Amino acid sequence: MSFHRPKITLAALFISLCPLMANADDTTTTNTTTTTTAPAANTSAPASSGDSNKQESFETICISSWMKRLNDVQDKVSYKNFGEKYCACALTQPLDTDAAVDKAIQVCMSRILLHDAMDAVEDEIGLDKATDKDVNQYCQDRWKLIYPQMSEQAQQNTNAFCTCAQPKLMTLINSSDGMTDKEYYAQIDSVAASCSSEVKPAQNSSSPSSN
Repeated sequence: MSFHRPKITLAALFISLCPLMANADDTTTTNTTTTTTAPAANTSAPASSGDSNKQESFETICISSWMKRLNDVQDKVSYKNFGEKYCACALTQPLDTDAAVDKAIQVCMSRILLHDAMDAVEDEIGLDKATDKDVNQYCQDRWKLIYPQMSEQAQQNTNAFCTCAQPKLMTLINSSDGMTDKEYYAQIDSVAASCSSEVKPAQNSSSPSSN
């Protein structure tokens, strides 16, 4: 199925499709039964200053929906910071079809998770001192931040994602000295893309997809 939705509706829908992994925790879902039948509208990506209000509204609603998807968040600052990055990423992605929304979720979740994890490794340990165990642990910690309770299948998926990313990120760390920040983060995006097959949007908010 493919149809156009207003950007504002997409902002809530973008979050409603979490949890992303198959059989993820049901306690993180939200009520979005009315958002999937919105009136048709052009949903092409904002391209000019004239759309700044729409962009702001999209981000505002997206972040608000993000903050409402969990009742109890231990680290609200880190959780909100992740959501802000996640929603900002959404604005850079095509969102004009169901398939495009699914792809945007997959791209943004994997990218922001690894960016966040690697920033934490650099700040708290230092890239020159980080071990493969550290990188894997920080990756897992970021998953636990956004999914504090996960099913066994979801845990297997997050483990697979972090196991895939860990050696690639260690290779990046070892060769990062001569890189600019832009090059470094582009390489993280590349790692995220190569491991993102484990990040799967749910088919609907009440029945997450299974492998």
